[in-house]
Amino acid sequence: MIELIDVHKELGGTKVLDGLSLKVDRGETMVIIGRSGSGKSVTFKHITGLLKPDSGRILVDGVDVTTASGNEIDLVRRRLGVLFQSGALLNWMTVDANVALPLRELTNLPEAEIRRIVDEKLALVELNGAGHLMPASLSGGMKKRAGLARSLVLEPEILLYDEPTSGLDPIMANRINELIIDMQRKLNVTSIVVTHDMESAFMIADRIAMLFGGRIIEVGTPLEIQATKNVIVRQFIDGKTQGPVGEEQ
Repeated sequence: MIELIDVHKELGGTKVLDGLSLKVDRGETMVIIGRSGSGKSVTFKHITGLLKPDSGRILVDGVDVTTASGNEIDLVRRRLGVLFQSGALLNWMTVDANVALPLRELTNLPEAEIRRIVDEKLALVELNGAGHLMPASLSGGMKKRAGLARSLVLEPEILLYDEPTSGLDPIMANRINELIIDMQRKLNVTSIVVTHDMESAFMIADRIAMLFGGRIIEVGTPLEIQATKNVIVRQFIDGKTQGPVGEEQ
């Protein structure tokens, strides 16, 4: 469904991606792990076409977003849903209005149909009855769920999650993990999740990819990653301060 092929990107004189290659199968949840500043968010921006690589290719269901025209890239983006780390809700709009925004901006659906879809997606993320609330009155977990509802209203085939459990207590983090699993099962979406949360990664992933030095150094199932002999991956998942990961920065 998604393939990054030998992607290179330099930003501000720093090599962020240095030959990154990764394949994500249709319908799977791929979790990308790595330190802050390792290039995980930059990878997301390449998949959505917000950044172009210095070299390499990014294919989304066969469409090369590195060379796609304006209309082609718009069609690809319509197939993507993004959950931003903060939820990225517009503070001056209610939850209902935030969730409805993509429908009002990108479709000609009648208001009654928009209302039905918004209610359906809010129910899917267990925010029934919260549509009238303003973002300032929401907890961190509610903001994440509202952001997820908004990412679902255009029925995307691909969901991108940026640190979905950051800033949440363990109980709410697990609820978000359960929602990610539910979205895959109920909607059969292809998901890419970037996270530092190894407990979350092991819970939700079909496969996990470790990003280090601008490239993917290992890909495997949660069990394979837990049993890794790669000293870099081992240090990261164990959270040890001494080792080659510390030498990267």
